[in-house]
Amino acid sequence: MTNKISLRAAIVNSGITIEKLSQIFGVTRQAIWLRVKNYKKMKAQDLAKFCEIIHFDINDLDLEEK
Repeated sequence: MTNKISLRAAIVNSGITIEKLSQIFGVTRQAIWLRVKNYKKMKAQDLAKFCEIIHFDINDLDLEEK
């Protein structure tokens, strides 16, 4: 069994700030926060972009609904 983590944890581990992500995506900090909070419902291409930016393997995200 592998240890998978949330997108929020992956972002924190990457050291990239929400402010920097909001600049990259061209949206507000609140919009980034909402996307991260609801990442399991995010479009695959958007989730892949998040992972690319933070240099994180998408296969290591916890995507299971609880």
